[in-house]
Amino acid sequence: MSLLIKLILLFFIIIRANNLYSQDERFFRNFFGDADSKKKKEESRTLKYQYNSPVYFYDLDGDGKDEGLVLEKREAEDWLNIHNSKNDRIASFKLDHQGIDSHLYKINVRSLGQKINPTKVLILYYYEGFVGQVNIKSTSRVYFVTIDNSDLKTIAIYRGPSVWDEETKKNHYHQRIYETSLYDYNNDGVKEIAFKHQYITKIFFYLGHGQWSTI
Repeated sequence: MSLLIKLILLFFIIIRANNLYSQDERFFRNFFGDADSKKKKEESRTLKYQYNSPVYFYDLDGDGKDEGLVLEKREAEDWLNIHNSKNDRIASFKLDHQGIDSHLYKINVRSLGQKINPTKVLILYYYEGFVGQVNIKSTSRVYFVTIDNSDLKTIAIYRGPSVWDEETKKNHYHQRIYETSLYDYNNDGVKEIAFKHQYITKIFFYLGHGQWSTI
């Protein structure tokens, strides 16, 4: 084989190798580029379903001006948004759903009874949804939203106990309902929140700053 032919073959081998390297480089660039693109799309995805309830007005801090409560559905998630009297959102709380058709169905506004630095509590009754088709289980839970000393900056939420559950199976059905009451059990001037079902009683003691303990 002549030297000229060898040089020509070497030239084509080098060109071919460069082309393969370029293709591999493009492949990796595309691979990572696609990953970045997917990540950006995931981060910036728009909600397919979102619904806001009408605004429910209530004077939460006792200043004579109504605040606004808005229930929001984001896909399957349930949120409670609270707005001040200027319609600025000051709090947004996510409620943990467990199944289909979850929703907030009742709010009780109560005072814990302190004469000094009083606390107002919103007891949220939240249906967590149902799971199953033949064997069906559904539950409801309460949340406590507290406001200390009429100061909206202290607003906080606490995930309380289950207060209702229902289960349907073959040849079996049960429903458990807890009654809610407020009473100062330890005579410290602050009412506790109690949930009772037959011989079961759960009592929640308010510790301040949105914190609770239970027995």
